[in-house]
Order: sequence, then C-alpha cells, then structure tokens
Amino acid sequence: MVSSGSSGCPAQPHVAFVAFPFGTHAAPLFALARAVASAAPGAVVSFLSTARSLASLPSAEGLGNIRLVPVADGRPEGTAEVPMPGGIEEMIGMFLAATPGNLRKALGASAAGAAGIPVGCVVSDAFMWMAGEVAEAAGAPWVVLWTGGPAGLAAHLHTDLLRDAIGVGERAMTRFKEQLHAVPVLSAYRVCDLPEGIVFGPLDAPVSCLVHRMAQSLTKAAAVLHNTFEGLDPAIDAHFSATCFMWLKRKLI
Repeated sequence: MVSSGSSGCPAQPHVAFVAFPFGTHAAPLFALARAVASAAPGAVVSFLSTARSLASLPSAEGLGNIRLVPVADGRPEGTAEVPMPGGIEEMIGMFLAATPGNLRKALGASAAGAAGIPVGCVVSDAFMWMAGEVAEAAGAPWVVLWTGGPAGLAAHLHTDLLRDAIGVGERAMTRFKEQLHAVPVLSAYRVCDLPEGIVFGPLDAPVSCLVHRMAQSLTKAAAVLHNTFEGLDPAIDAHFSATCFMWLKRKLI
C-alpha cells in the first residue's frame, strides 16, 4: 500500500479481484468488483482471470476504473483454442498446476499497469485459496467470497469431522437419512443434504480437493463474504461469529 506524505493514508487504493475461471464463478465476483469500483471511483480495481474467462465478461468499454488482467491458464503457448482431451477436469488441473505462480505474475502486471501502485487488498473467489498465500506474501489482506449458501460453507469447514463421524463412500451412503448431529449447527440437515465431495462422490477429484483445501485455508482470511443475510439462520450466524472470533484470536496469539 502506498503512503502519501506523513499521513500514512494510501495515495490511491488498489484492490485486486481473483476469479476462479471455470463455470459461472467469475460472474458474481465481477459484480462485486463493479460495485466496489462504482463506490470508490478513485481506486484502482484489477480483475484477474484467464483470457477465456475474461472474454465471457462485459467488454472493457464502460468499465471505468476496472482493469481486466489475464492470468495464465497453464496451457502450453499456442494451444489456447485446442480442445482438451480430458475436458474441463484437465483444464482445471492444468490451471491449478500453474497456480500460484501465475497469480504472482498477474499481480505484478496489475501494479505495473497501474503506474506502480501495489495491490493493497486481494479479494478472491473462495475456490482460489492460493490467493491467500499470494496476498500474504504481498503484505495485503485477503478477503474471500463464498457464493454458495452458509450451511454449505459450514459443512465444508467441518469436512474432516464429518468424514470421521459418518465415514465416506458406501459407508456414508448407508447413513444417507441420518441427521448431522456430529456438527450441532448442522443438526437440522441430513447426510444426503451434504454437498458432493465431502463424504460421497469423487472425493479425490480436483474440485473436491480444491474445496477441501479452501476450507483449511480460510483461517488466513481477513473477512469471508457469503450469500446470506443476518437472521436468516440465527444458529449459523452465531456459529460463524464464534468461528471468526477463534480465527482472529489465533492470529493475535
């Protein structure tokens, strides 16, 4: 963050948004970036995603202070338009293999394209847990956007506990209608309500492993934004408040 004179205030804030470039993940993060850019017209707002993902967003015309910054997708040069034999799973695997190195380069390009103004805050899709490491290395806070429901996030945060209590695969399937008493805040839900990749489904698939690692990394976040409003589920509200307090306490110790 750049200081101005002796006031300690940033001369111009620079916020970088890092999207997960598959499916519809980029769209809600881009909507948030546009809201921030509109609320802070004097800020530099960089939006990072792969070239293919950026092409699915509105054109740069009329974006004001939002800058679109491409991130390498891990594919060999010159093969961007060649179909991948393994489909989306192979594309995700190649992108993850190139990360976080590609993010570091893109953040550097963001600063260079913004007259040298370094990134002062990184906001990422929750799937992009590596953005937390990149933000930490840059000395910037990391803010996470989880676009799913709060109960789903609570389930992912307790993946290891749920696997120990319920089992996985066929064992979990035999308990499909049981309540999730192992996690009190989820006791109103059943095993069959859990998102795929926690106790059943392809647990070793790239996305399942990605979300599991995400849940383990969220303690590094300065804030977690998720799709709800206060009072919708008071039990989950209280759970997240307590959880975030514990995370903050760990950071301060």
